Amino acid sequence: MTAATRRLPGIRFEAEGPPPLAVLPRMDMAVFVGFAASGPIDVPVAIEDPAQFESLFGRDATLFWDERTGAEVRAYLAPAVRAFFRNGGRRCFVVRVAGPKAVASSFAVPGLAARGPAGPPSAPLLRARSEGSWSDDLRVSSALVESPLATTGIDVGSWKLELAPLPSAALGPGDLVRVSLRAAGYVVYAVVAEVDGLTAHCDPATALWLARRRPRQHATGSASFVDVRNVRQTGGVRVEAEPSSPAGERVRLVLTTRAADVPAPGSLLVANVAGEQLLVAVGTAEVERAGSAHGVGTVELVGEAFWPVDAPARTFAPDPFATVEVCTFELWTEHGETRSRLPGLGFAPTHPRYAGALPTDAELFAGRAAAPLLEVPPPLWALAAEPRFPLAAPADDAGVLYPLGMGALPERSLGAIRADGTPLERDGLVTFDASLFLDSRLATSGAEALLAQVEFIRLGNEPPLRGLHAALALDEATIVAAPDAVQRPWTFLPPRTASRPRRRHPHWRRPNFEPCGRLHPPSLSATVPDDAGSFVLRWSGHDAPAAFVLQEARDAQFADVTELYRGPQTHLSVFGRDRGALYYRVRIERPGEVGPWSTPVTVEIVTAPGWRTAADDGFDDTTLVAVQAAALRASAARGDLFALLSLPGHYRESLALAHTRALRGALAGGEERALGYGALHHPWPTTTDADDPTAFRSAPPDGTIAGVMARRTLDRGAWIAPANEPLRDVIALDPPIDRAALQALQDAQLNILRREPHGFLVLSADTLSDDLDVRAINVRRLLALLRRAAVLHGTRYVFEPNDDALRRRIQRGFEDLLGLMFRLGAFAGATASQAFRVDVGDPPNTAQSIDVGRLIVELKVAPSLPLRFLTVRLIERAERGLQLESR
Repeated sequence: MTAATRRLPGIRFEAEGPPPLAVLPRMDMAVFVGFAASGPIDVPVAIEDPAQFESLFGRDATLFWDERTGAEVRAYLAPAVRAFFRNGGRRCFVVRVAGPKAVASSFAVPGLAARGPAGPPSAPLLRARSEGSWSDDLRVSSALVESPLATTGIDVGSWKLELAPLPSAALGPGDLVRVSLRAAGYVVYAVVAEVDGLTAHCDPATALWLARRRPRQHATGSASFVDVRNVRQTGGVRVEAEPSSPAGERVRLVLTTRAADVPAPGSLLVANVAGEQLLVAVGTAEVERAGSAHGVGTVELVGEAFWPVDAPARTFAPDPFATVEVCTFELWTEHGETRSRLPGLGFAPTHPRYAGALPTDAELFAGRAAAPLLEVPPPLWALAAEPRFPLAAPADDAGVLYPLGMGALPERSLGAIRADGTPLERDGLVTFDASLFLDSRLATSGAEALLAQVEFIRLGNEPPLRGLHAALALDEATIVAAPDAVQRPWTFLPPRTASRPRRRHPHWRRPNFEPCGRLHPPSLSATVPDDAGSFVLRWSGHDAPAAFVLQEARDAQFADVTELYRGPQTHLSVFGRDRGALYYRVRIERPGEVGPWSTPVTVEIVTAPGWRTAADDGFDDTTLVAVQAAALRASAARGDLFALLSLPGHYRESLALAHTRALRGALAGGEERALGYGALHHPWPTTTDADDPTAFRSAPPDGTIAGVMARRTLDRGAWIAPANEPLRDVIALDPPIDRAALQALQDAQLNILRREPHGFLVLSADTLSDDLDVRAINVRRLLALLRRAAVLHGTRYVFEPNDDALRRRIQRGFEDLLGLMFRLGAFAGATASQAFRVDVGDPPNTAQSIDVGRLIVELKVAPSLPLRFLTVRLIERAERGLQLESR
């Protein structure tokens, strides 16, 4: 028996046997919105495995060190993505969110100079590929690649190079050539404009002339001081330098500067000597004399000097010793244990691999999404995309780049030039509120008006959608989650004002009489602690040499006293004490005689600036409710999105119930329909930590549930409830839920993760809707699938005449589609007629409706609902035999 082929507009399947799910619209694509260490901000990026996520967005992003708990506070975006793939997800979108003040670090490249259309050479600063503090420990090095070019003639007057018909370096437009005129004592760089046969024409505007030897008028002693700009410092730090005895192309500078501003080897210094410019590529830097109280000292620098000069106004005789090389270079980066290399980079904007065109993450992925499908990305972009290179072009047009002092090996490296502010400020996460997750243009919009505003933004010349609302522009997306919305809000803890140590405590009283015996109490004092918690204790005694005993305590009454010193000296340096108050006292001891304690001294260690989160009892869920309500509105507006919601990790039964009431209250007043487009899951699953396989970490269940939902959709269909399915890689739940409260939580339509004999799973699949017809998650997802199918296949009929033939064709097409879904188990009923119906007649298409050019198709379906998942307990009692209980 041969299988008959049936056709539906846009799909094809065999009638014999179960048709594949691939013919239906995809419903497994999730969008995760949250905090990441790196990556583009507010740009959706398609991710297909955890390794791809880590290469672009980094590992678990550390937000800050909590001053209250003494532990790291980390983002939940990365754990959610890992859990999604572990539980069966195949592809998702990730949207990194941050505030507008996020900034990227800058990097000077060893031996790299730049010159724009006008102006002297300078040192260009490349940027980190994305904003944030992730690149603080990144280091950059470079290597010059020189390829000899065979020539038969060099005319620097008209800038022509006559090429020899011999095998040599390839030459093309955009290449940088270096011409060494040894007889005249010049080295000149220029960019090739075009190659005509065996003649290369260079652009004279790009020519950079360098004198190989220092001009006589600038001999040692002619200039008293030289202004030097250290380009590695933010904004440039001007210091004064004194040249002394250069030898050939090497120069020695003696700088008077702060220790923090000492140029590192590999830095390029731009100096002004008697009105002329000098470029120095620092080779070594050695501090000669210690700094003063303000940190100013003398530093000796030895490096390679370059003297840019104007083009000589004369012609040059043929130089048999002149050489020409084609120059390219490599960028090397080192980030922890990861080293990256980008070879074959060019120096000119016309070069196909111009280093000044390296894309940022935002340019790479936003441009990839906006570009036509047939457009080929630039060669450099493709080279830097996989694996993702950590550097991008300068913020401003760098012009032509030149290798001045760049070595053949990447021996010298330079670190990041960090912007001002704490890491969290540079990450753009100073303030935790709903504005991090929502587009301000849509934050207060209701579900009914949301799509119209989105369309206005998309068609107008406005910035793309931000944060969670970016999912509205992703046609493939059907699941959305913002796992970091459950974070505790944080505040900045400023340092306390340092004060001199206190000598008296209210609980201590000096006696109004002299102590018995011959020994008197010493006089104890302390210096002000420094930032590292170090200080010096000093005491004095008026008695004959004896042993001093010094004690330290954290308790004001010296209940936890520790003997810190015993001996004859009268001072002690204390190093690296933790923050807080410390108490000290000292006394004199002699054989057979013990003196009284001194007046205690309190030393307060200044609290360093830092960030802290609210305690459990001080948690404010305003941000969480606002973000989750916006997610439900956005899902309802699209009609085919489903929001996965979670609760903070410390929420127990009463707080969980209170949160559902708050969320319903936020959508009261006509927006209750949106409650059917999302579901709450609690508590948090505990899995192995990504950074330490021997440790464990709890995270919101968003990623786990999204993975289960995606896997069930791919295997059996979107109409299958994501419940009663073992959760993968889960070893515990946090916090534990009292079984006595399960009924109340289920009545509030919270889907509780539970530990059962066959694993960790969810035994309910409810939305927050009060409408029993659409309360089940699988019913909402089934309706979303029908909507997507109607949009996908309905567009074929837009320009057809509205007549009976069109309506019959539409009816047959949708009956074929619904019949397919019926055979796959999407609908209840013994026959197809009991499971669904397609109406295209009158009604709903009345004569008046047809006259105004409107066509209505009514799809009536009977969703298949899962049985309630019951816990059945068999109990064997001695007096009553076998007893069955269900709950």
